[in-house]
Amino acid sequence: MIVLAEKWRTEIERRERRLKQLAKVDYKHQDEIDRRLNWCKIALDRLGAIRDGSEVHDLADIPARSAELDSISSVIEANIRAAQTERIGQYRNDGNAEEATALLAALDGLTIEAIEDRIAQLRDGRSAATFETELDGLVGEFTPRFVSALLGAEEQRDAMHQEHENDCQLHWRPLAISRTREDGRQE
Repeated sequence: MIVLAEKWRTEIERRERRLKQLAKVDYKHQDEIDRRLNWCKIALDRLGAIRDGSEVHDLADIPARSAELDSISSVIEANIRAAQTERIGQYRNDGNAEEATALLAALDGLTIEAIEDRIAQLRDGRSAATFETELDGLVGEFTPRFVSALLGAEEQRDAMHQEHENDCQLHWRPLAISRTREDGRQE
């Protein structure tokens, strides 16, 4: 029972995250999303009680309710994407026609949050083709090397590690511990 509860806890958490993402973007279905998030909380509490061994609950409703969450989430996401497509058309003009067309072509490959960012860029007259940011200071030093280390070959990671060790070497000397013997000499 505990293994089953743990499996469903993972599944409910995944669905809860999806609902929270939808809630950030969609304002037409907030009540529906809130009801479903509330059910997720109750289900997670029930599953946690089973895992802890403090209570026994019937889990028969969880698979059906999970499928219902998937269905509702898919409908809400489809509505969001349809509204996003309309708004891309609204903000399309002569200056950003290529970017708007590229965004429409890439819609299925982007998250709804990323599409919202690109729509805001179109609306504000900024390029929607790329997300630009300035990297200054510590972030500017860290980020490019970090990304290269993640994406690069093992020798890049080793080189970065060695560079870090060279920069941060600890200069230490062993602590000499001495004691005085009975005859007064130091050891």
